[in-house]
Amino acid sequence: MAIKAVSAAEYLKRKHEFLLVDVRTQDEWEEGHEEEAVHIPLDELEARMGELPKKPLAIICHSGGRSAAACGFLSSAGLDACNVTGGMSALIREKSRR
Repeated sequence: MAIKAVSAAEYLKRKHEFLLVDVRTQDEWEEGHEEEAVHIPLDELEARMGELPKKPLAIICHSGGRSAAACGFLSSAGLDACNVTGGMSALIREKSRR
């Protein structure tokens, strides 16, 4: 199954359509995160997926690797999840251009 993806620029245009789920570690989260994001570290995702609503999810990490893995897991569990390609690095770059 192919993992759905959205660019950082596209996420910023359409963020009202998604719940942003940040799967980075606690330390990474504390260094900075999007105000609208829900924090569920990747290693807690399986145990906490019941907290996620049945709405489109945009999954983010630092650079896109962990969020891609999380998207695969969530999609296989029947949730509508897409990966924010490039992660927080890309999102920060994109926001600085605006």
